Amino acid sequence: MISEKNAPRLLGAAFLFVVVVSLASGLLLSSAAGSGRWISQG
Repeated sequence: MISEKNAPRLLGAAFLFVVVVSLASGLLLSSAAGSGRWISQG
């Protein structure tokens, strides 16, 4: 089990990891698509 002391640190690290990976994948997809057609948010 995760100790009480390291739980917030691990949760914060996991959150930052997910955010960084999502941003990186979004940039890679948009640059690979050229015109950003992979991201259809508008």
